Amino acid sequence: LPFGLLLDEDGRPYGEKLAVTGVPSLPFALVLAQRPRAQGPAALDLALIAAPEPDPALQLPSFPLGPDERKRLTEPFERVRVLTGAEAVKAALLAKRETWMDARILHFFTHGLEEREEDAAALVLAPGGGEDCLLRARDVMTLKLRGIVVLSACSAGRGPLRLGDDQFVHLGGAFLDAGAR
Repeated sequence: LPFGLLLDEDGRPYGEKLAVTGVPSLPFALVLAQRPRAQGPAALDLALIAAPEPDPALQLPSFPLGPDERKRLTEPFERVRVLTGAEAVKAALLAKRETWMDARILHFFTHGLEEREEDAAALVLAPGGGEDCLLRARDVMTLKLRGIVVLSACSAGRGPLRLGDDQFVHLGGAFLDAGAR
């Protein structure tokens, strides 16, 4: 049964008041429905984090992110910050999180990987300084987000098959837990 068709305590479908396309578990969805949201205007309309040139060791192809692609992704928004190259390296991104995590829309335009460990899905950020370039659920849980998060990456919605609640090992659940709408 799709989450949006489930009824709340007043008998109304959750889909009428929540724009959730995927949630790790029903108990977590109920917690999210009751969580207060940040008030006031966001600092940015869009923060686009893109890593079109992945670490060669991962054997992933590059993808285009030229002027035309940037324009299509950013044109509808006024206050935009594009983080790519050295700004999209994991250590730099997490160190300067206050410059992008308050965005109304946070768009990750990266490769995604599914690993064989507890936090199975990861976003592939830009390589740099010999650091790990994978943004995993445990990294996401350190963020305080307020807007919508778009994950344009393969395997971003995967998590290990488990009984119970997989919110902390699933990227979608981790972003929701970090405050994403």
